[in-house]
Amino acid sequence: MSMPFSAKGNEVLETAQKEALRFNHDYVGTEHVLMAFCKTPGDGGGAAMILARNIKPEEIIAAIEKMIRPSPPDPGLAIMKLPLTARTLAILDNAAEAARADGTQEIGVGHILLGILQEGESLAAQVLAGFGLRRAATA
Repeated sequence: MSMPFSAKGNEVLETAQKEALRFNHDYVGTEHVLMAFCKTPGDGGGAAMILARNIKPEEIIAAIEKMIRPSPPDPGLAIMKLPLTARTLAILDNAAEAARADGTQEIGVGHILLGILQEGESLAAQVLAGFGLRRAATA
């Protein structure tokens, strides 16, 4: 994935790190990225895709929070940059492909959502599928 993120795309990744820390997780998973997506005002089609289906971002966040549990506190986590899981890297690679397909020079918020949907197997993709959002529905 050798493509820069838009300002909002970077904001999603920074917020995902914070979400992982909020749960005392020592990694940034797709669930953290999806929660961050829901908390970041979009720069295009991603939020519109969700809102067009009458899905509230708060509902997606609540669904994720029911599925994951906090880990015991670890003060050392707050001072380190958490690694991305393999699935998170895969969704970011998919997001870069979506950006290239759009002919854009940056990965935006909407591309991140498309990356989650394209990956299809992660916790984030499963949550979105529970709301009726799948890759085929976005084409």
